[in-house]
Amino acid sequence: MIDTQESITAKLCSFARAYHSNYGKEKIFDDYLAYDMMGKEEYEGIGQLIENDFDLSLCDPHYCFCSAKI
Repeated sequence: MIDTQESITAKLCSFARAYHSNYGKEKIFDDYLAYDMMGKEEYEGIGQLIENDFDLSLCDPHYCFCSAKI
């Protein structure tokens, strides 16, 4: 791990926990702080990254990630 680089694995895990907490019908574990810790911009950015199959060139910072598409 590089000290000055953020962990994409940690971001993906946080996104999954936040998404499950917000949209899961049968919650196994309700991590209600995951979204608050990530923040809206980071959550939407990771959502776009997943939505675009991890292709950074397809991510548009002006496009709002829509949870209904996942």
